[in-house]
Amino acid sequence: MRTTKFGLIAFIAIIAIGLSVTSCKKDNTTTPATTSLSETDLMSQSTSDDQEIQDIQNIMDKNVTDYMSGLSLTKGSNDSTPPCGMQIVGTPDLLNKTYTLKYDGTLCVANDPIRRKIGVIVITLTKGNHWKEIGAVLNIKYDIAVTKRLSGKTFNIKGERTIENVKGGRWWDLITGDTLVHKINASNIITFPNGTTRQWKHKVIRAWVLPAPKAPLLFIVSAWGDTLGYKNLATWGINRNGNYFFTQITSPIIAASACNWDPSMGACKHTLTTSDTTYTATLKFGLDANGNQILPSSQTCPDHFKINWTGRQGKKDSTLLSY
Repeated sequence: MRTTKFGLIAFIAIIAIGLSVTSCKKDNTTTPATTSLSETDLMSQSTSDDQEIQDIQNIMDKNVTDYMSGLSLTKGSNDSTPPCGMQIVGTPDLLNKTYTLKYDGTLCVANDPIRRKIGVIVITLTKGNHWKEIGAVLNIKYDIAVTKRLSGKTFNIKGERTIENVKGGRWWDLITGDTLVHKINASNIITFPNGTTRQWKHKVIRAWVLPAPKAPLLFIVSAWGDTLGYKNLATWGINRNGNYFFTQITSPIIAASACNWDPSMGACKHTLTTSDTTYTATLKFGLDANGNQILPSSQTCPDHFKINWTGRQGKKDSTLLSY
């Protein structure tokens, strides 16, 4: 399942960019067009970077947890096959429960069809004897060069993250009806082709819930970051232009397999601060064509979401868009 189907930043990137252009051009007629485009590029860059990094992190998390789910530590050997595009490095350190994998640069359509990755991932099970146990914790350190298939551009992502298996279990346990909860804490430095860097932190709780066998699978995401007065932060940091950005999940976002993974409920807010302006875009999900919230009990899939934004000089506006 590609949880980035409704990545928070994907929506913000699509909408906030266009609305920033409109807001700047309509509300600040004394500012040259080049300045408006520069401000738009700023928001576009921030949101597109976030989406790219989130997508890579989601894929890496899935690769690592799939690999760890296949391990049988009691056998005293490594009996798990790495996902496509990954290889085992050396011999596992079973005493310290540490495993080293590497991305080998293979383009894997089923895993990540738009990027090649080269680099090392060191995985340590710091709590618990098996990843499937309740409360088991993985520490993951990585240094990866990522090359986009179409543009050929390469950037580097280096960092550390922990994943806690809050309720225990593995992906395939969902088949019989269960709940899988991963609590994630990550810190990264991204280096772009021109040498600029970006600091990026990430704190989310992802839950996959199958209420009963053959029932629609639910995906729920919430956030637990807290800094500089911002609560419920999913991602935050300093972008490549030296500006602070914050993405909050103000209400848990819920999506269902029965509704094509479009968000059925929830809200988020993206804030970008510059030297003279604070830009915000707030999104509310799970609405109908009239902007009304569709309740889960209605058994109707929502097809709209609403955005409220604040742009230059504090100008405010909103719009209702379809998925």
